[in-house]
Amino acid sequence: MKEKTKIDAYIDALEKQGIDRRDAVPPLYRWFWSLGLHVRPPLNQSMFSMILHHLIFFVIVFPIVMYILGWIGLSTLDGGLLIFVALFSGTISGYMTARRFKKLGTGIDIPEL
Repeated sequence: MKEKTKIDAYIDALEKQGIDRRDAVPPLYRWFWSLGLHVRPPLNQSMFSMILHHLIFFVIVFPIVMYILGWIGLSTLDGGLLIFVALFSGTISGYMTARRFKKLGTGIDIPEL
């Protein structure tokens, strides 16, 4: 079965159980898949791996955005603070997302992908 077909079947199975399609496969994971990365959906992951995925996203994307904002004069974060803010916000965002998905996944039959 092709990857796209597997993902659609996974989403359909979760929708039948009352999980919204945006919750079954959030935009960050769609982005990972569009890049060709084989990442399991959040309901099939451990809390640690969800935190790690968000941390990677924040460490890559956040500094680039802040650099661009600094370049045009809208941000004055220095390098050390920029790295700290990226790590901190990525960890907190990942933890909150992981808790939300663990709570969402309780009491339902989560299909394997």
